[in-house]
Amino acid sequence: KNAFSGKMMAELHDVVGALEHDSAFADATVLFVKGTPDFFCAGADLGVLGGFSREEGLHMSELMQHSLERLRGLPMVSV
Repeated sequence: KNAFSGKMMAELHDVVGALEHDSAFADATVLFVKGTPDFFCAGADLGVLGGFSREEGLHMSELMQHSLERLRGLPMVSV
């Protein structure tokens, strides 16, 4: 309910790629990111991360960092 799962991290990575490369978003100036009612994100799901090997955890951390850096680099304001 309040954490990023591995699936959500992969989906964010894919969405940022679409925003970077899909011409349908070429004229976009603002990106609104929102959750659903009664949900919020406090970070990664530690219960899931506890089941990862060190290498898997590092990979997920790098994926999330890379996705957020790319999101920050988009030519649109994100809110």
